[in-house]
Amino acid sequence: MSTGHSRKPRLTLRVFAASDIISHVTPLVDSHCHLNFEPLNAGLEDVLQHARDNGVGHMLCVSVTLETFPEVRALAHDHANLFASVGVHPNEREGREPSVEDLTGLANDARVVAIGET
Repeated sequence: MSTGHSRKPRLTLRVFAASDIISHVTPLVDSHCHLNFEPLNAGLEDVLQHARDNGVGHMLCVSVTLETFPEVRALAHDHANLFASVGVHPNEREGREPSVEDLTGLANDARVVAIGET
């Protein structure tokens, strides 16, 4: 039996912290970083923790010269969520110019997922 009064649904407001939302979504990917550069390298563990805390699950560390590529590759081998690219920045004047064979040879590594800097 109806009394003629319609009952309004009760609305509940729920507030989420950013960390609650971040933990339930696909991790972000930083597709271009230079973790071998100072000051990032000096505080690398803090930088990586800050990235994780903000939902960054994977990072692509990009080399700018062939001479610094071993640093970038080492970072990728030392951290499961880091990957490397091999390349030379077009504005970089120091170091030698890579050949296609140089780049493809250095890219023959499971942790190297890209060729190029820009």
